[in-house]
Amino acid sequence: MKPGIGDEEIQNLVAERQQAKKDKNYGRADEIRGYLREKGVELADKAGGMTAWWRV
Repeated sequence: MKPGIGDEEIQNLVAERQQAKKDKNYGRADEIRGYLREKGVELADKAGGMTAWWRV
């Protein structure tokens, strides 16, 4: 079982990732995605800049 992560932390990291993508800092955006994946959270980028997430 993977160590958990709270909803608030996930939402904060998703917001940071969205800002990184807006700033064209794709390395940081990928880092955040990888960290969340390690914690058992998958992301899906949606139209309009939205990002959906769910636990796996």
